[in-house]
Amino acid sequence: MKTLLLKTNSYLAVLFITILVVVFYTLSYSFFTVKFENIEDEQNKKNINSFLTIIDNELSRVESITVDYAYWDATYRFINDKNSEYINENFREGSNTLEDLNLDFMLFTNINNTPIYSSYINSNFLKDKKSFELELIKKFLNKKNISNLFKKEILEYQNRYFIITKNEISTSDSRAKPNGYLYSGKEITKKSLSKLNKSFKNIDILDKTNHLEEYQDERSIYIKDIKVSTLKESDTIINYIEYYSFDKTHLVTFSLKNNRDFMKKGKETIVFYNIITTTFLFVLLLLIYVNIKILQKYNKRLAKEIDLKTQKLKESNEKLKYLSQTDELTKISNRRMFFYEANKLFNLSANTQKDLAVLMIDIDNFKTINDTYGHPAGDEVLKHFTNKVTDLLDGKYVFGRLGGEEFAIVYYDLNEEKAYELSEKIRESIENDFLIYNGDKIKYTISSGLAKRKNKDSLDFMLNEADKLLYSAKSNGKNCIIRQRHL
Repeated sequence: MKTLLLKTNSYLAVLFITILVVVFYTLSYSFFTVKFENIEDEQNKKNINSFLTIIDNELSRVESITVDYAYWDATYRFINDKNSEYINENFREGSNTLEDLNLDFMLFTNINNTPIYSSYINSNFLKDKKSFELELIKKFLNKKNISNLFKKEILEYQNRYFIITKNEISTSDSRAKPNGYLYSGKEITKKSLSKLNKSFKNIDILDKTNHLEEYQDERSIYIKDIKVSTLKESDTIINYIEYYSFDKTHLVTFSLKNNRDFMKKGKETIVFYNIITTTFLFVLLLLIYVNIKILQKYNKRLAKEIDLKTQKLKESNEKLKYLSQTDELTKISNRRMFFYEANKLFNLSANTQKDLAVLMIDIDNFKTINDTYGHPAGDEVLKHFTNKVTDLLDGKYVFGRLGGEEFAIVYYDLNEEKAYELSEKIRESIENDFLIYNGDKIKYTISSGLAKRKNKDSLDFMLNEADKLLYSAKSNGKNCIIRQRHL
């Protein structure tokens, strides 16, 4: 009887130990699976933000090129007299203008949106160019409640998608009225997106929404209505990014896919870890007086490994944050970070009623510097310029690179005169300095446009105003600052 009781107690003890081991295995598997999934979600979110930034950068790039051509006096004269010299100089057969600009087409119209001239990347780019141009014009005509000055959109045409922008054709003479419009664009393809973004294994472009019930709203600099939904399958994570126009019309859906290699390997690691742990735990519970020191040693090693992985993850996140906010070459705010910080200063100025001014800066004859000394020398000029400006700035300000050789500064709590004096100090500092590169003495100058905030001004209006003043400075001989015209 006593022997039977001992056997029963032994069986119960083994059963109890087994239940404890199974419970431990299940809970630990669930816990670490959630941790790995959270890490996967964070990385996926970063990949999505990177993709949104790429689309914004393409919109910004196409807009910048369009603005350059639209404010060119030669373009203004071409709309008036339709001279063949302009076409021969810029778009003659065999020229590589669009290739050099990385554009697929340009369309010039008069002020009534009647096409005057168009140029495409090649003769086979579109079968029916006339139909395409009508759709292009119609796309912007529907946006009647939005200013005609700057427009950026995504156009769907025959299951092809284009980043497009429209700008009024004007002249450096502020008294002259616009006489036409310039439409420019770049086709979005799976191949081009894959080249620009390496975060996703597969990128598709869809012409319809995915109808998933759960999604989150996102905003970019240029497209204000973006819906993002994520579908997780056993081996694949699929993100649907849907762009909508201002009137809630669906523009395009991007399908971004990645294999769930991280989760797969993570689960394999968890299973492997749990098998080892539960084996040790089973033996430990049976022979606790022998294995207690082994368990303590194992737990210390595990805690150290987790701390090390956590520290590495923290360092990686901090590095990714820095890269997402900083221009890689000049180490100042990139375009995305500049607009974020500039909006904060603008709102602070509106709340405190303190002065706010915007200075748009462009390095004069930068293309000539690149052509003469090479692009590495041009990069050194950009770094030399940002270092000089940073040394002169103090107080509350935002200094960022908007693209190429174009920069902007937002001054807070500086009245118009002080902002102009500081801007002039920057201009003189650049004018009186030079850069030595490979034995060559490189001198350069800058042109700037300065606009200050008025009660009803928005930040976009100030930036646009400063940009127009910058172009006036370019037209007035460069190496100067043009102040706000409506002061």
